[in-house]
Amino acid sequence: MEQITKTVQQIGNGGHIYLPKELVGQKVVITLVGKSLEEIKEEILMIVKPWLKHVIGVYLYGSYARGEQVPGSDIDVLVITDGKVKLRKRINEYEIVSMSIDSLEKTLKHNAVLVLPILKDAKAIINGQLIEKYKGIKLTKANTKWYIETTSSSLKIAHEWIKEKDMGSMPNLVYPIIMRLRGLHMIECLVSAKSYSNKDVDKLIKLPPDKVRQLNRMYRENRDDKRISAHSLNYSDISKLYESVYKYYKKVKSLWEKLR
Repeated sequence: MEQITKTVQQIGNGGHIYLPKELVGQKVVITLVGKSLEEIKEEILMIVKPWLKHVIGVYLYGSYARGEQVPGSDIDVLVITDGKVKLRKRINEYEIVSMSIDSLEKTLKHNAVLVLPILKDAKAIINGQLIEKYKGIKLTKANTKWYIETTSSSLKIAHEWIKEKDMGSMPNLVYPIIMRLRGLHMIECLVSAKSYSNKDVDKLIKLPPDKVRQLNRMYRENRDDKRISAHSLNYSDISKLYESVYKYYKKVKSLWEKLR
């Protein structure tokens, strides 16, 4: 099958693709082509260029680093600095987060769940050697205690809201519950030396695939402060989400209790 690559152009309120007239009347399949890693690297370097003198390292992480990106996925970028600048900005699909080298080391010591998974799957844009020494850090009871304790508190609060059966609060419930689920899965993966995967996280939610997709969409929309799309989620779905995560929390907590 012949392949033709074209760029979509805007005409009025729509997008159009011009194809050879020989194809008139024929059926065509349109496949969205994502950005290559090299294109992403070039664009990231242009974004951080104004602050390069304060930059120690730049890393791609998240779904794009793991090769799990889907249409609409953010391109997550971690910038490690000398502490003289702090970047927190969104440029198109790029989500830029920065932290100083001192802050990175303190976080690894006291709350490793927030950054160690990022470092584990990160692809270096600048200074790959910097993070190699941190990738070998192990989870301990001390550097994960905060996350385990706050997850317990967060789930208790969510459970109280769920009992109120206030469906208007659903997006505000879905976001923290799924966020905690992802963090718990990161802990299990680090303890068990497994690779993190969003697909594996989805399997932990004991709901049909369509419901899980809607939950993930609601999670992303809430995270990005976007309007919540129409959905078919109901009270029973949110209850099952909570039950799935709480059950998994107890499993991960038992793993945590065995850490030194």
